[in-house]
Amino acid sequence: MTTKVTWPQILAWRLRRQFVSEGGASDAVAVARRLCGVQAQVASSARLAVAIRCGGPAHDEIDRALWVDRTLVKTWIMRGTLHLVPSDTLADHCAVLGTSRFWEKGSWQRGHGVTAGEIAALIDTIPGVLSAETSALRATGEETSARRGKGAPASGDRPPGAPSAGARTLGARPSAAAEASGDQAPVTWASDDPPTGAKASDSGSSGSGTSGGGEVGGGASGSGASGRGPIGGAASGGGPVGGGASGGGAYDDLECGGRAMTREELVEAVVAATGDAHLKEALTSGWGALLKPLSHLGELCYGPPRDGRVTFTTPRAWLPGWPAALPPHEEAGVRVVRAFLGAHGPATPEMFDAWLFRGTARKALLKGWFRDLAPELTEVEADDGRRLLMLTEHLDDLAGTSPSSEVHLLPGFDQYILGAPRDLAPLIPPPLKARVSRQAGWISPVVVHEGRVAGVWEARDGRLTVDLAHPVPQASLDEALARVHALLP
Repeated sequence: MTTKVTWPQILAWRLRRQFVSEGGASDAVAVARRLCGVQAQVASSARLAVAIRCGGPAHDEIDRALWVDRTLVKTWIMRGTLHLVPSDTLADHCAVLGTSRFWEKGSWQRGHGVTAGEIAALIDTIPGVLSAETSALRATGEETSARRGKGAPASGDRPPGAPSAGARTLGARPSAAAEASGDQAPVTWASDDPPTGAKASDSGSSGSGTSGGGEVGGGASGSGASGRGPIGGAASGGGPVGGGASGGGAYDDLECGGRAMTREELVEAVVAATGDAHLKEALTSGWGALLKPLSHLGELCYGPPRDGRVTFTTPRAWLPGWPAALPPHEEAGVRVVRAFLGAHGPATPEMFDAWLFRGTARKALLKGWFRDLAPELTEVEADDGRRLLMLTEHLDDLAGTSPSSEVHLLPGFDQYILGAPRDLAPLIPPPLKARVSRQAGWISPVVVHEGRVAGVWEARDGRLTVDLAHPVPQASLDEALARVHALLP
């Protein structure tokens, strides 16, 4: 007999599972693990999403997890957008997302002004460029293909990997919460990726739900911090990542192996390695689109920022315990589906596909992952007639959940919204859809009442303002406003 549940029950259960209604997350890594990642295209939104769930400011903690402990990693992952994910789950995500092969489609290549051969050259060359070892730089196409499953043929030897005269070794811990004047982004949260569809000039939108721009396009240059570094070295002054001011064309050698390179340095190294000058234009004309295949293959992630600028490195060098090869997608897919249902369930395979692939997953693989997980799943029927799947271990908990009467303010790009279809009327009433899911892929900060979106909000000049489409209890709204205001910078 199919268990019947209501959407108010489902939404209340999700709020609790996602550490919104009860909080209680131990740290930023626990939040990212439960949510299957925290979207980080706008740094202030990611910080607030974590802070709400941990009950306190999260900037220092996220910094430490990213650049010191390396228990979080920042990279393009779900739907090709920037996320913070636990480092020990990234390989699974890459194994699953690597099955999409979107970069092999002629329409994608034409849209980004590159040929199939040029994409193959990038996939073959960049891992070696980001490696500090000559042997890695000269890895054969067969070796690199083995690491990522089906791969591109080798394009020839790459340049030697010995550090140049301009190379710097990373040693100093990034400044913990260094904020530049005004509303510039903190040094350690430089971003190379704007919200979906944003223009390169979009350097200062406040749509994240916190005041201040500069979160999207750049970051302050800052003076940096002294002290011990993420891998034990001492700071040497100048830059926020240690090792002195950024010199012209200098890249950072990581003591754990590999290199951290700015986009400009990476582009120059790729052009030098391939001899293809056209790649310079292609790699610098967009917001990382041509690098995203590498992130999906587990060959590229964000490295420690340098003077407020993004750097890139390879997970193989940067992340402790990175596997010699990605796990089989058959096994990784089951783990990713299980984690998704633990926070965003009950759901359908199509909902999972939309969350991870934007609805472009290969159907046979999608069915296979859910089929292999079937012994752990139970079907429930929602009050709108939808049949959904959830982990059996959570069935009694969901069935016993009472609808929520609480009011919550959630930041822009929050996983509570992103983990569900944008046309899920029980979550986002149709008249509110355009105000929540805006132009250029921007997801507004939302006011949630009884699990459902009741309006939107924003912070500007230290003040929070709400725009409600449905009435909410004033006392509960005031409490929610006070909670969020206390967490803002």
